[in-house]
Amino acid sequence: MKISFLTGNQKKYEEVKQVLADFGIEVEQIDIDKPEIDSDSILEIAVHAAEKMANELGKPIVVEDTGVFFNAYNNFPGPQSKFVIHAIGFEGLFRLLDVADKSGSFKTVAAFCRPGEKAKTFEGVVNGRWVTDVEVKLTKMPYDYIFIPEGYEEVWINTPIVKHKISHRAKAFKKLADYLLEVENGQRLHILQDIKR
Repeated sequence: MKISFLTGNQKKYEEVKQVLADFGIEVEQIDIDKPEIDSDSILEIAVHAAEKMANELGKPIVVEDTGVFFNAYNNFPGPQSKFVIHAIGFEGLFRLLDVADKSGSFKTVAAFCRPGEKAKTFEGVVNGRWVTDVEVKLTKMPYDYIFIPEGYEEVWINTPIVKHKISHRAKAFKKLADYLLEVENGQRLHILQDIKR
């Protein structure tokens, strides 16, 4: 099985490709950034982009939207995490995180859509804490430098194997993989039953 993943972020593509390879699903990258509506909901953003692009491209696609959430700030910055890191940098983030409650999470919604249909959505969440006493670098995955998931002692940038297993994106795409394999198996069963008739 092969799916088309729409993302301009090579790191995200590589992560998703690795996760879905465990399920025997091949991933083709459509190397463009998804259209984004102005919304505080990563689910709304992902669904809109998936439905719009599936219809425009005329084929099934998957998109994802990810948010970073600081519990001390009512789940800010949410879907605006990319804008925030580029606007205020790590120095600004560290000032924001100079609070008692450093808990928070990463959340991803993967939206799969066929042309003319409503998108199916799959959510992954990882809770943890934000740290400010680490070396950082502004990359495609900047928040990986300052997030430690629950049950672990190191930031994600230093533990790629752990991230592959338990990340928010991995959780969402594993749910998508389960759905795709179930649908495919169901379709195969239906075809076999038709042939026997």
